[in-house]
Amino acid sequence: MYKILNNSQKNCLDLYKWHNSTLIFLKHISLPQNIIYAISSKWLVCYSKKKIYKLNLEQNKNEIEKSHCKHEITTIFLKDNICLIGGYGVFIKFDLIMNNFEKLEIPKHIERKKKSIDHIILEESIIYVVDNVIQPKWLLVYKESPYNQFNLIYVKNIPSNGTHENYINALILDKYIILLSQCVSRDFNAQYISILNKFNCEVIGVIEDVLRQNPRFQITNEKLKNKISHNSNVNISKKQTYKMLLENEYKKNHELTQKPEWINIYTFKNNLIILNSENRIGKLDLSKILEKRKSNIDANQIDWDIYNFEIDELVCIKKDIYYYHKLNDDKLNWNILEI
Repeated sequence: MYKILNNSQKNCLDLYKWHNSTLIFLKHISLPQNIIYAISSKWLVCYSKKKIYKLNLEQNKNEIEKSHCKHEITTIFLKDNICLIGGYGVFIKFDLIMNNFEKLEIPKHIERKKKSIDHIILEESIIYVVDNVIQPKWLLVYKESPYNQFNLIYVKNIPSNGTHENYINALILDKYIILLSQCVSRDFNAQYISILNKFNCEVIGVIEDVLRQNPRFQITNEKLKNKISHNSNVNISKKQTYKMLLENEYKKNHELTQKPEWINIYTFKNNLIILNSENRIGKLDLSKILEKRKSNIDANQIDWDIYNFEIDELVCIKKDIYYYHKLNDDKLNWNILEI
């Protein structure tokens, strides 16, 4: 299995191969650093600035093939010699051997509104695709048939946790799909882990954690209200400046401390593992939650004390085998996750 790391000094990507929990350098790859990419045991496929690059890792060459792509791409997923590409209003199959593109079927209402295919999850011959732009949002499910054909078999509406919800990651576990998301509203910012039935999107459980309160700006002093009212003789630009200063002062006095954000989720031996913005990982026993089928789950059930060191990345090598990298450690030295 391979891993890609940015090389800022040479302005390229570096290709490594895993040897147990250590990375072994293989070669430099002349590709831009700010890319969307997917890597497997055979292929590296990248997207940057309306171009798709592919490199066959089994060949001892640095021949990067480039194809033009007119769509704005958000995610790439590799399955054998097929690359599945999601973007705004499109879902594309890219045959890496034949080097040809084929648009896959998506419902007209999703294509028309330029909604985004943002997360692609594989479970044997079933592909789960999550749409992540504007409510309502959808789960699209495809079945792979012989000769690498992907047929849309059903579409389900994903229940919303609030306005401006953004999905950060999606996982498949047994009969369930797990979504990590954040919502931003006028009153507060919150993060959610939603556990849904993968067949009908029924909500099994939701963990909500309010990140911060956004207190509404209110002026109670009548003299100040009159000073910035529409009927006042004060210059409009002065009104706006004065109101902005008052609003900033109000927020400064009322704002709550920002909590750590959940930045990624993983499944590990019936546990949900959560990585947060303070480089800590937490554990939640999923079996107990699924057994109770309780819709609202207390975020305090997450155990953040299983490790006393900071982690900046987790990598899944295969089912229930993860390597983690300690913050500020040598970039080539990783450890096996044990819980």
